[in-house]
Amino acid sequence: MEKEKEQRIARKSLYIMNAFLLSIHACLLALFAAFHINVMMYFNIASVLFYALSFLVLKKGRITSYIFTTYVEILAHMFLAVLCLGWACDFQLYFIGSIAIVFYADYFSVRLGQVHIQGAVLSIGSAVCYLIDFALTRQGWSIYALDENLVLVVKVVNAIVVFAFCTLFFRMLAHSAIYYEVELTQQANYDKLTKLANRRHMLDYLEGAYAEGKLKEEWVAIMDIDNFKMINDKYGHNCGDYVLETIAAIILRYSGSFKTCRWGGEEFLVQGSCAEGKPDYRLLENIRREVEQHEFTYEQQKLRLTITIGVAKYEDGMSIDSWIDVADKKLYIGKKSGKNRLVA
Repeated sequence: MEKEKEQRIARKSLYIMNAFLLSIHACLLALFAAFHINVMMYFNIASVLFYALSFLVLKKGRITSYIFTTYVEILAHMFLAVLCLGWACDFQLYFIGSIAIVFYADYFSVRLGQVHIQGAVLSIGSAVCYLIDFALTRQGWSIYALDENLVLVVKVVNAIVVFAFCTLFFRMLAHSAIYYEVELTQQANYDKLTKLANRRHMLDYLEGAYAEGKLKEEWVAIMDIDNFKMINDKYGHNCGDYVLETIAAIILRYSGSFKTCRWGGEEFLVQGSCAEGKPDYRLLENIRREVEQHEFTYEQQKLRLTITIGVAKYEDGMSIDSWIDVADKKLYIGKKSGKNRLVA
């Protein structure tokens, strides 16, 4: 599901890029037609058709083909535009703008599982076209001669479009990079199955609190699902996953007053603040009782499950490991003395 979500975002971004390029070429078509610059007018008719059909290419998932043909179209279009209208109109700025497209498309090509298109190499192609156009038109030569006022207007319009062009693509690239960074952080810190924090994230939090001296009136509890191996062996691991998800959801309903994580396997660790110098035994007992009373139903099989809880208050001089180890030993006592109980 997460991979599909990533691909939807990447594909949507490429649709936006294509729509932007289509609108630019439609505007250029109108401009060239208005001033009877026929070579560029006919080229832009072909370009508009190309970008209209490109939506079908993207829909079919042919991302690499789309990127390369788009790159070639932009370079050919701008190379010819400079020859037709001269260096003074600043169509060569689009060669620089094309670099934004190249790296933007390269990023999303990889995200969609396509070929890495080597954006740096393609950027060299843009630079080469830029320099060739400069060499051919540096003396002011062009196929079409435009009025100076019109040249100024075209120059300003091209500058605005290229700035907007680069701003749009770099903004979308930055937005996507931030999104994926958040997703990676989420995946690194949270358990995919239960949606709880994972062991590493909880330890990072506890070590930070320990370093700041904030654990003096705190407690931890380790909760373990009784006879969980039997559930997996008898009903399968999918049933085990269902049990873990359900119990995690029960714990989360009480999590307003404590932090919780999946500690490992069928164990959960919760951490909270003492009330009147004592751990919140009533809250933990409520969780234990709710699990005990909950009717688990998996593929028409009704199951009854229990949890055992070991609780430890933080004492001066304890390390994080020794503190958790005390709770773990209390849990062990609970397991040995009949399970389905809270041991403090």
